[in-house]
Amino acid sequence: MIVITASETRKWGEITRQAQRDTIEVQSHGTPSVYILGVEEYKELQELKKLALESKLQRAVTQLERGEISTATPEDIMRQAKARHGL
Repeated sequence: MIVITASETRKWGEITRQAQRDTIEVQSHGTPSVYILGVEEYKELQELKKLALESKLQRAVTQLERGEISTATPEDIMRQAKARHGL
């Protein structure tokens, strides 16, 4: 990964060319503030995020179908707890 300071972003043309080869970290006062990456890497990250979300959604659907997830609202749960304890 290439690390640059915020003041170095004035060299935008060279930075965008570098970002197509490797991710660039822009720092402000020694702390990362933004990352610059090429289009292909961005697309890959978006696809990975989509796949991860689809996987989580499928697991949730499976758990719901198996009855492993309650559809009760917080109010339902409180009502049940109070009834169980005679409150």
